[in-house]
Amino acid sequence: MRFRKKVVNLSQIDSNDDAFRITTEKQVDDLMHSINHVGIMHLPLLLEKEATYTIVCGFRRIEACRRLNWSKLEAMVLESDTIRLKCIKYAITDNAFQRSLNLIEKSRSIEMLSDFFKDINRLSEELSVLGLSEHPSMIKKLKGICHLPDPLQNCILSNTISLAMLLELAGMSEDDSKGFIKLFNTLKLSLNKQREIVTMVK
Repeated sequence: MRFRKKVVNLSQIDSNDDAFRITTEKQVDDLMHSINHVGIMHLPLLLEKEATYTIVCGFRRIEACRRLNWSKLEAMVLESDTIRLKCIKYAITDNAFQRSLNLIEKSRSIEMLSDFFKDINRLSEELSVLGLSEHPSMIKKLKGICHLPDPLQNCILSNTISLAMLLELAGMSEDDSKGFIKLFNTLKLSLNKQREIVTMVK
C-alpha cells in the first residue's frame, strides 16, 4: 500500500462521499471519549483528490474529531491514482478484521466487489481473503439487501426480523412490507410466528 502520513485539514475531507463506507454504526460518543483522552490510535486512510480527500477507512474516527472541534488530524493518504478496487479492499479489510460485520455491512462489501468479480465463486474466494468467509449461496442472499428501503434494513440491524423474513418482505409491495414491519416491531414476535402471520395473510 503506497501512502504517506500527512496532517490534513478536516474541512478538506468530504464526509458526504460514502463510496467506501462499510460501517452502519453512526454513534461516535465512545470514540470521542477515547480520542479526547488518548488520541487516534489507528490513523484514518484517505484518498487524495484535487482539492479534497475521500474517506477510505475511518468514517467514525473522522466524525468524532469533527465533533471534538478539531481543525486538523494526521492521516494516511493514498496517491490520487490508487485504483478503486484497492481502496475497496482496504475498506473491507479494515472493518472485517476488527469486528464481526452485520448483514448490511456484509452486503455493502459484496456489492462493492461485485463490480470486479462477476463469478460468484471467485467473489467468494476474494471475500475470504479479505476476512469475510461467505458461501456463494449466502452471498446471493446478501448481495442486494443494502439497497432495500431503510425500514427493512433497520429491522435487520435491530434484530427485529431474520434474513429469511427480510427476503420475504423484500418481495412484497412497499405498503405491505411496511405494514408487516410495524406489526413485528409492535409485537416482538419470534421468526416462526412472523412466518405464520405472513403465510396466513397471504
